[in-house]
Amino acid sequence: MMNDKTNHKGPTHVGLINEALLVSIVVCTYNRCDLLFDTLANLCQQSLDPASYEIVVVDNNSSDQTQAVSLKFCDQFPNVRYVMESRQGLSHARNCGLMTARGSYVGYIDDDCLIPKGFLEIAVDIIQKKSPDVFGGPSYAFYRSPKPTWYKNRYGANAPYTAPRYLRGSTCENIFGCNMFFKRESLKQVGGFDPKLGMSGKKIFYGEEVSVIKRIEAMRSASIIYYDPKLYLYHLVQAERMKIGWFFRMFIAQGGAAYYLAADRGEKIATQPLGRMQLLRRSLSLVKQIAGDLLRGLCFRDRHRYPYIQNYIVEHTKRYLLLLGRLHEQYKDHV
Repeated sequence: MMNDKTNHKGPTHVGLINEALLVSIVVCTYNRCDLLFDTLANLCQQSLDPASYEIVVVDNNSSDQTQAVSLKFCDQFPNVRYVMESRQGLSHARNCGLMTARGSYVGYIDDDCLIPKGFLEIAVDIIQKKSPDVFGGPSYAFYRSPKPTWYKNRYGANAPYTAPRYLRGSTCENIFGCNMFFKRESLKQVGGFDPKLGMSGKKIFYGEEVSVIKRIEAMRSASIIYYDPKLYLYHLVQAERMKIGWFFRMFIAQGGAAYYLAADRGEKIATQPLGRMQLLRRSLSLVKQIAGDLLRGLCFRDRHRYPYIQNYIVEHTKRYLLLLGRLHEQYKDHV
């Protein structure tokens, strides 16, 4: 959460921005200037009046040409701004964007997304008709490298709901980080994103979106998440994320984030007093279970349901990897 001042070291370019902005779109980026270019081009070519929104590029200490690409857009489009956040981590970058933003709503779009031309018009329509504290929509996969035969499009998509509605709450239903909007004041009131959660450089971790939405829900004492399938975009599935090793790392990280969030809520399952040796024994036992499960998958899996062993791992072995991530994060509490 934003317990310290946002560090804006580095050049900032400020365009001629309408003081009564409705939406600020924050694009946090780290060493992906080639992908960033296409995302910014899409955002700058929206059908919405440019005077109604701004784009804030938060450079999270990149060492490539991110600054040059961003400033080129700043020079060409008065509603684009650039700021450097030198503290590594997606939550730090998102909090920097929150403190820089001027819009009544702050939208977070990943730097590897393609955005339909009418995307922001739909977002504004939701704001004007529903005025939700939090809202978002689906993301669909697109590719720039060959897709393995085993990889299913749904592995890279987040489109679980088919109708526009308020969701049942962050623990049951939620929106996704590459396509989410917040009332700026609501997000500021709960302290922004927790820097202990989320990606940081090449370190994989999750949970910052769920954590911040739960705090907004607690403040409002109600379900405050609105979802509209018309508010969709396309999210790149990079080549490294179509390798089975990525799924192992991702599921373990998701399990760790789930432990962190459960412990933060004081849930008994996450806070029972286990010693380091107990945790090590449980982890070793679970590793044996995972090995046995993989062997069963190789030999006896339902080949209609799981044509490839990779499908079995992603859809079945996942449960054990999530548990391993929980145990690993719990072990770190003792170190």
